[in-house]
Amino acid sequence: MADRQQMQGRRWQILGCEWLFWLVAAMTLVLAFAAFFYPILARHGLHNPPSPASRCMMNLKQVANGTLIYAHDHDERLPPLSRWNDRVYPYVNNEDLFKCPLDRTGADLSYGMNPGLSAVQIADFPEDVQPETVLFYEGTGQIVIERHNDGANYAFLDRHVKWLADPPEGLQPMQVIER
Repeated sequence: MADRQQMQGRRWQILGCEWLFWLVAAMTLVLAFAAFFYPILARHGLHNPPSPASRCMMNLKQVANGTLIYAHDHDERLPPLSRWNDRVYPYVNNEDLFKCPLDRTGADLSYGMNPGLSAVQIADFPEDVQPETVLFYEGTGQIVIERHNDGANYAFLDRHVKWLADPPEGLQPMQVIER
């Protein structure tokens, strides 16, 4: 009887070792596949990087958010037009956000602020007008530069960013340059 109990115990040890063997074999197989496919996935990427137009839109969105945070800290007043980017910079902490990826001019600033919004209070604009009020546009001064498929990106006072083929109404008369 003792021999029989020893055999049953030994059989469970054998089955336990066999189970462990198959577990290790399966893990080895998974790791081998991962080692084989990782270089392919790393080279081609799991997703496509954002296009320059998308990165430009993300930059404008961050700049608009930083500007509205600036306004919140300054009695809901937007920055003055002169050197607005210097006033907004502490709220975004990234100089690259002020530049469109397709801007090849070498300028420090790719975006212009709507001159009609210089140092105004946000409360002066009713909520239903804010989605139509341009805060920033691609360009400088009174010039809109169309860098993206014959159009430009615009950031609005309600923080949304949109690509448009033509400057929206309400923006001061602008000269449009296609690039």
